[in-house]
Amino acid sequence: MSTQTFNSSEQVLLFSLCFGQEDPFNNIQCTNSLRGLGEQTKIEESVQENLNLNLDQDVIKITLPASQLSNVNTCEAIHNIYDAEIIGNDLFIMLDGVYKEEIHRRLCNSFEAQAPHLCMYINTICMVGGHQLRPDVGVWFQTPTHLQKRSPVIYRCPPPDVWIEVYYNRNPDRSHAVDKIDLVHTIHPNIEFLGIALPFSEVPFHLPPDQRPGNTAHANVALTQPSRAPYMVHWDINHNPIYYRMDWDRHITLRCGFIVDFNMVLNELC
Repeated sequence: MSTQTFNSSEQVLLFSLCFGQEDPFNNIQCTNSLRGLGEQTKIEESVQENLNLNLDQDVIKITLPASQLSNVNTCEAIHNIYDAEIIGNDLFIMLDGVYKEEIHRRLCNSFEAQAPHLCMYINTICMVGGHQLRPDVGVWFQTPTHLQKRSPVIYRCPPPDVWIEVYYNRNPDRSHAVDKIDLVHTIHPNIEFLGIALPFSEVPFHLPPDQRPGNTAHANVALTQPSRAPYMVHWDINHNPIYYRMDWDRHITLRCGFIVDFNMVLNELC
């Protein structure tokens, strides 16, 4: 993911667009706009400094003063610039690469083909309690409103009914994804969660065998969490993690009925 920097005139234009609307909660417009501009500038400086120091990381955590994240318009502007999440006073910047983003797209396309009447989004901000989070792929059984899709923080876009995280099998990427799922579950225990762990390796995944079945078979449950990726983890209705080693021509079926084809992911890794 690349970041953008703006000169002073561009920042003024950007924030006039972000903050030009009346605050829907307290009708304070100009004061919040000026405050948001100053806080966002401080946040952008902190983000750029941390990005320069952590270019080899998949997710960067930046702890900020509470005052810098107290303005919802400032938060909306942050999400418009960065692939970010906000948990308490911590700002998380995600640095997803091509593998992850292509898998996100393929999962979303597959789910749309299986249930075209449902709403699927990639990397969309939603509100979980007071936290601003992004499922890599989300499926909403009830479509968010126009205002929630346009301004998800201000109008509190609800979380999806199916929440999928794709992460590399190394920390902090893995721990951030799993901790986020555990956090969301404590607030919304009825959400169905799936994690897909990818290998962080310079060696591609092995090619499929020459002789292949006509249909995929359901994957077998692994007795313990695999130490090596790729693997999937599907949390059951009691939030117990169920692990599956990934290999060619296998699939799992989610409680909501979606089939997740392992080949769809492995084709991107080989």
